[in-house]
Amino acid sequence: MTWRGLAPLIQEITATDARGVKLTRTVFRAIAERLKRDKILPKWSLVIPTPSG
Repeated sequence: MTWRGLAPLIQEITATDARGVKLTRTVFRAIAERLKRDKILPKWSLVIPTPSG
């Protein structure tokens, strides 16, 4: 699958997600600051870069 001639970068997640786990606003704020949103479609298109370390 390509879009405008570019193939998407995909990473499969095989771990199961714990249901009912909620993040506090403080914890989520650290994640939200890393989000890079698209200027045209900010609600649907975003990138979460891996933390450098």
